[in-house]
Amino acid sequence: MDSTDTLFITGATGQLGAFVLAELLGRLSTEGFEGSILCARRASSSMAQVHMVEDFLELERGTLAMASNVKWMNCDLSDAHHTKNAIDEYCAKANLPQPSTIIHAAATINISPSASKETTNEQLTDEMLKLAEMLGVKHFTHISS
Repeated sequence: MDSTDTLFITGATGQLGAFVLAELLGRLSTEGFEGSILCARRASSSMAQVHMVEDFLELERGTLAMASNVKWMNCDLSDAHHTKNAIDEYCAKANLPQPSTIIHAAATINISPSASKETTNEQLTDEMLKLAEMLGVKHFTHISS
């Protein structure tokens, strides 16, 4: 990837995704990604996990969430066609190239042993794979805890 690429990441407001974002920004052990990082988030998402990761890494508040190349987009990921339309609109308004890479770290978490979200997470991953195909991305990474 080069500095003109756009990367699309799901789950960046979660703990795992926030650490992935920190890595992409070069706050861990690697050189930072210089292109645009488009982060999908639910409108109801809190930035608490992002702040927790900033605290853990002893970074100032906002270092991750407000980095100059990080863009946040409210988006429902449950339908690939809807997500693609939202990305198209956002990229057109922000003058960004379409994402060439997707990092999918979003998941529904439920700690109740009787409640299974496996189907929901499988469906979400299927939708992100469809999105990757529609966008013609070069790289797709799925990461889960």
